[in-house]
Amino acid sequence: MCGFVINAHFEGTYGQTNDRPLVFTNSQAFGLTSKLPCGAATTCIDQSTVENALLKMLSADRFARLSEGMERVDLPLRYALVDNDVPTTHVCFLERGLASMVVSSIDEEVVEIGHIGHEGASGMHVVLAVETTPTRTFMQVAGAGIMVPMETFQRALADDPEMKDFFLRYVHTTVLQLAHSALANARYNMHERLARWILMCHDRLEGNNLAITHEFLALMLGVRRSGVTNELHVLEGVHAIRSTRGNVRIMDRAHDSPRNCLRNNTVGETQKDDNLAVQLNSPKA
Repeated sequence: MCGFVINAHFEGTYGQTNDRPLVFTNSQAFGLTSKLPCGAATTCIDQSTVENALLKMLSADRFARLSEGMERVDLPLRYALVDNDVPTTHVCFLERGLASMVVSSIDEEVVEIGHIGHEGASGMHVVLAVETTPTRTFMQVAGAGIMVPMETFQRALADDPEMKDFFLRYVHTTVLQLAHSALANARYNMHERLARWILMCHDRLEGNNLAITHEFLALMLGVRRSGVTNELHVLEGVHAIRSTRGNVRIMDRAHDSPRNCLRNNTVGETQKDDNLAVQLNSPKA
């Protein structure tokens, strides 16, 4: 997802007086929670049932290294996977749903810097030997994932340098994503940025429906709600998407409009399972 500054006061109502980026000053505005619903966890996970791309690429013995304390959990909407400046207790390997990574300035302006879906995991800053991060990661679309205690994950990396290298290569793919986000932010027009954002969601979610509101799209892209609505109409006009209340449906991902609205040809931009495997350089880590 592109990194865009959000510039309008968010106090339960949406509003903006100009076209500057929207400012999000309430640190609780996302309504984040760190409490999972009761009975959400299950244990004894068979690797053959795993839907996360990273865990599927691990060899059986390396998967076993992570199995101590491993739990499969439901991840409700807005559940906080990583809190800013707080030691992370678990690495979460997403199987379904979509997580959003954001960073806040000292004035609590928020910039969205990335997505995580079934191709990746949250809490990867620990691979770089840092305990905390100034970023937050929360569930943008509810789903499910596999939690691994941080102690188990760090011990596995310490005992197996090749496994650590595998996860370092994954971190590198997230850096590439951020680089392309900066490029899009600087060079793309509004409907191209919106199309890219939709494509990045589509890469990480099953099916063609994105359960997202116009209000949230506006916050993520740093524009007024009316601006998002207008740009969605542009994409609808070329039959690339269909937008309804709380949902955007992809109709033609490879639509060949004059601006290639829903075409994502930048090398290294997507992180589908096959592309991720190439980036990680390891068919079976």
